[in-house]
Amino acid sequence: MGQRINVPVNSSQIDLKNQKSGIYFVEVKTNKETYRGRIVKTD
Repeated sequence: MGQRINVPVNSSQIDLKNQKSGIYFVEVKTNKETYRGRIVKTD
């Protein structure tokens, strides 16, 4: 729990294929705003 997954700058995808099932919280920052959401992964 609490693991950070970094993705490259200007990437529009998050690769969770090697992550366990669960709820992942997402924070996306742009120059103008910040988006926060969650992803539910099931196998």
